[in-house]
Amino acid sequence: MLFGRKEKTDSITLSDFQQDMVCKAEKLLDVTKSKLKSKGKSLTLTPKRQIMDDCNRIEKLLAKIRSGKINDSTFEKLDKAIVCLETTSGNIL
Repeated sequence: MLFGRKEKTDSITLSDFQQDMVCKAEKLLDVTKSKLKSKGKSLTLTPKRQIMDDCNRIEKLLAKIRSGKINDSTFEKLDKAIVCLETTSGNIL
């Protein structure tokens, strides 16, 4: 105990499926952002904005997972966001 506070000793343990989902999301973000940079000038604002909104949704969910604020629906939302970004980037890029 430091200054009357409990030390945080419990860590987050994710299942293999959840770890794979997080890795897939991070990889998809990297690939999508690099493709978006390479095609940046040829895209109009609306598709660019749609892709960036989908990327931001995934980044927020990953930040929530990293901070340990996980509930039952977090990975369901992450899965839906991954599918949405895959579809959007596949159609636009």
